[in-house]
Amino acid sequence: MMALEYVEAYSYRAFEEFNRQEFDEALGSLEKALSFDPASKIALLLRSDVRMATNQHRRAIHDMNLLLRNHPDCVAALFRRAEARLNLGHWHAALRDYAEILELDPRNTSALHLRAIVLVERRKLPRALLDLDRLLSLEPDHAEGRINRGFVRFMLDDLNGARGDLERIAALPQAESAARRSAARLLRHILGLLDRRITLE
Repeated sequence: MMALEYVEAYSYRAFEEFNRQEFDEALGSLEKALSFDPASKIALLLRSDVRMATNQHRRAIHDMNLLLRNHPDCVAALFRRAEARLNLGHWHAALRDYAEILELDPRNTSALHLRAIVLVERRKLPRALLDLDRLLSLEPDHAEGRINRGFVRFMLDDLNGARGDLERIAALPQAESAARRSAARLLRHILGLLDRRITLE
């Protein structure tokens, strides 16, 4: 067998072991894969998944750093590194990863949405709103993006804008029932606030 075939065979075995939650076995198979090609993209990506599943986030970051040295445009590695960094509380570094993804792919809606969520959690609401506006310009029926923008607009006291987003959720057939319920609760609150404003005027 050629080295590449060994890498693929051991990586496939590791993938099956990972799905069975046999994490130690998966790591062993990936060590064998990487002994044939220490820079293997598939083996390093899989090993980072195993390490994140077992709360070895620093080691997952190390794997992605290795991969990105040889494949600086690997979006999958940047997403994994951002996730691992967030799990360690390194949100500034995670934001840099999302920025790198968007430099490589300005229309990546997943990066826009995930970055917006981080910004919302850090109370960077105007910056989050910019990402959510951009996301919804690319994918108007993105249900989670729309409910998140409704929440951000509500927090920024744009009640009419929030109302428009939340009402749109009810018209989206792909929106999950939990999203609809969350939107309905916030919408009822917003309508009550708008009614009180009208009464005061």
